[in-house]
Amino acid sequence: PVTTCWRCSGSPTTPWLPSGARTCSITNCWKRYEKVLPEFNDRTRPLSRLLGRYHRLENGALAAALSIMIVLAFSQILLRNFGGTGIYWADGLLRYLVLWIGLLGAMIATRERNHISVDVTSEFLPERWQAPVRVLTDGLALLVCAALTVGSVSFVVQERAGELMAFGKVPAWLAEIILPVSFLVMSLRFLGHLGKDLSRVLVPPANPAPTSGPDSD
Repeated sequence: PVTTCWRCSGSPTTPWLPSGARTCSITNCWKRYEKVLPEFNDRTRPLSRLLGRYHRLENGALAAALSIMIVLAFSQILLRNFGGTGIYWADGLLRYLVLWIGLLGAMIATRERNHISVDVTSEFLPERWQAPVRVLTDGLALLVCAALTVGSVSFVVQERAGELMAFGKVPAWLAEIILPVSFLVMSLRFLGHLGKDLSRVLVPPANPAPTSGPDSD
């Protein structure tokens, strides 16, 4: 059982952040936590609201892109079968919509930690090794996404210099701007996942204190 907290003992035994706060057996110390945690929540509440709005924006953009793609593809089929022709810029737009939908979906999956992962860690590895392995996989994913961010920025800059058109009068670089944006967002999210998993490795959860009563004998 935890007998003191890191603020008093100097050792990181009990994190005080809201997600990992636990009662310290030192009464005065817990009173400090009661003062610190509400203040921490108040300071981070505007950021939480901003992130919530951005998450809704991601969800709405994905739903809108998917709806436009379905309606446009169906309209193209009807126009070609019954009108003999279609919208000349629709095929180009559909190709870029597939790109946007895939990358928006990857951003949301990374946010929810539903991205493709290797289940070997949960199926075969002992529990004490699962957190270190997650740190390794998050670190590798962060490196890959960071490299793709740099590469996609260079690609978009070259496309802008070439003055190519994606469809209609829309320049190619504008349609491809989702590449660096999505990889940057995924890099930041993998960085956040890495920080959380690393904290679990460096600051393991404290063992629960034994409860007194007839069942504890």
